[in-house]
Amino acid sequence: MTAREQLQRTLELTRLERQADLEYYRQKVLLRSLHQRVEEGTTWYPVRLKEDYIGTGERLIIEVERTSRLEAPHAFQSGKSVNVFCNASGKPEKEHVGGVINYVRDNQMVITLNSEELPDWLDDGQLGVDVMFDEMTYREMELALQKVIKAEENRVAELRETLLGERAPLALAEKPAAQNEPHAGLLNGSQLEALQNVVRAADVAFIHGPPGTGKTTTLSRAIVAIARAEGQVLVCAPSNAAVDVLVEKLDELGLNVVRIGHPARVTEHTLSKTLDARIAAHAHFPELKSLRKRMEQLKGMAGKYKKRFGHHEKEQRRLLYEEARLLKADADLLEFYITNDLLNSAQAICCT
Repeated sequence: MTAREQLQRTLELTRLERQADLEYYRQKVLLRSLHQRVEEGTTWYPVRLKEDYIGTGERLIIEVERTSRLEAPHAFQSGKSVNVFCNASGKPEKEHVGGVINYVRDNQMVITLNSEELPDWLDDGQLGVDVMFDEMTYREMELALQKVIKAEENRVAELRETLLGERAPLALAEKPAAQNEPHAGLLNGSQLEALQNVVRAADVAFIHGPPGTGKTTTLSRAIVAIARAEGQVLVCAPSNAAVDVLVEKLDELGLNVVRIGHPARVTEHTLSKTLDARIAAHAHFPELKSLRKRMEQLKGMAGKYKKRFGHHEKEQRRLLYEEARLLKADADLLEFYITNDLLNSAQAICCT
């Protein structure tokens, strides 16, 4: 099987997994009554809104508490996508907002909302939380696999062939002196040898060993060495917990680190390194915040005009919406500049 054929098979299996997950969600959530979902632990209902506040990166966070079936098991956990709904009007399919769970503790749940403003219906009572099918994860997995499969005569294609065994990995002609790297004196002989192998590898290197032998320490030193030589390193790991460990270590070693990922899925210690938090701390963020605030004010003013109004009012509403649209374009451009400034200056960009 060629590298492309292996990845194509992985893509087909990923699609099968998605279909199975979607069918499970359909059977356990979409086709179940509210009472059944509560009984099976895929819904908390009713819940009481305890608190709402602005969290890291200007994101809206709510804290809810279930008021019945307090000891019952459930399917909610940190990082899961959820749907917060209101049943006061009897139409929860219309009054809902998505979010991601920060954490669940006993009968309390903290959720980061996927919304720029709090829904009005949050104060109406009869709130609930449903488990959601995470379509975005599968979409991104498929997109990534397709990009690697289609890669031709570029670095991605080279790495595909190397990692899947069709091309021998290369080493750099010159061997940098790993022992001269900062912090190298803290490593033992085998760690120094591993560090040397990493910094001289042109394609791929493995750090292998039993638990407790300092693999993460060696890896973090290797990342620092490569970042100093190359300027920037993309640091990836298969879980959010593993990424967060590396973020903390690289930060301690003095690297400029940006953590890519939803703030609800990272540890409290690494929140300040997330892209959201770094954007909020950027020198130009107050200007961005001001543009967005003014845009929302204009949209609110335009929305006050009712359906039946004269030509002058109609023109006024059009002008307000047009000005709001221009402000949004300016805000998007400024956010793009801030994001690129942060990513371009980062020595280590860390993600799953």
